[in-house]
Amino acid sequence: MSLAPMLVEKADELGVDVRYHTRMIHLVQNDQDTVTGIIAEDENGKKFEIKAMKGTILCTGGYANNVEMLEDLNPAALEENVYSDAPANYGEGISAGTWIGAARDKMPAVLVFDRGIVPPGTKAEETYIMEPFKDFFWMGSQPFLKLNINGERFANESVPYDYIVNAAGYQPGNMYVMVWDSNYRQHIDANHTLGCSRIEYPSPTGGMQTYVSAGGYDGNDKQIQDLIERGYIVKADTIEELAAKLQLPVETATQHIERYNELCEKGIDEDFGNESSRLHAVKEGPFYGCLLGGRILSTLDGLKINTNMQVLRKDGSVIAGLYAAGNDSGGFFAYTYPERLPGTAVSRAFTFGWLAGEHAAGIK
Repeated sequence: MSLAPMLVEKADELGVDVRYHTRMIHLVQNDQDTVTGIIAEDENGKKFEIKAMKGTILCTGGYANNVEMLEDLNPAALEENVYSDAPANYGEGISAGTWIGAARDKMPAVLVFDRGIVPPGTKAEETYIMEPFKDFFWMGSQPFLKLNINGERFANESVPYDYIVNAAGYQPGNMYVMVWDSNYRQHIDANHTLGCSRIEYPSPTGGMQTYVSAGGYDGNDKQIQDLIERGYIVKADTIEELAAKLQLPVETATQHIERYNELCEKGIDEDFGNESSRLHAVKEGPFYGCLLGGRILSTLDGLKINTNMQVLRKDGSVIAGLYAAGNDSGGFFAYTYPERLPGTAVSRAFTFGWLAGEHAAGIK
């Protein structure tokens, strides 16, 4: 049983009033500047007040679906990413906190997956698709050869998700292409990627098990074929044809792929330091390629809090009655997510929410 239904079941058991399709508008304070609740709005646009008996905890999930806030607080994330996988994350909690004097992180932070596939020729600065998990290209996280839109190799491909997207942010157009050949199944096995970048993983009961929604190799092959038919992935019999279909400068792209193949034969990446086990020559046709950008899972910067999860003003004083947890709380990340530590974001959200609830309830 997944965690969310378990929590809902427990909430029902305890008589908790859970309301869906309800948007927070702003916080309510009394004459002593203590937060006493919120003004909310239901799906029909009716506004109403919710009074807090012991405290108000902001957990609205960051601002990844709010283009205006991204433009203001993290324009680089908006430039480098082509998808948002954060439904209903419009930043109401962070905005409401700042409106009553809460301090906010100075440095933005964002969690990004390198799986935002779009048709060749797409411009990153003109694209931000807010349809969660639309065209989520699972294989985009494989450390296959990456070229910028000028056809040049620009980074070590064997890096965590955010890193290649950040590196592309320093390249023309903020995007990049990934190319691979017909031996990609064997190459995926050799890459031995971990976490949710894996196509398959060992089952606790033996054998191999497919990863969430990826369908293992069969599902991966099916997605590739579907994306070819829709014009997102291009397939070609020669490197030159592949480069042309990807709208890359053919001569430059061919030179960089040939150079990469030379390094693969040597088994040493003299240019960017990729591990030898993850150097896979692009030599056996047919060849494949696609245009990629990032996709935001969540923003991670938020309101300043103390160790009790109480929201602070700029002078460090506590705003009485107000707490923040999850992606509404700050002081934990800066700029990018530490992909070497999988689970850090979700574990912070659960832990900080728990601690906020305990303090507000007077348990600790």
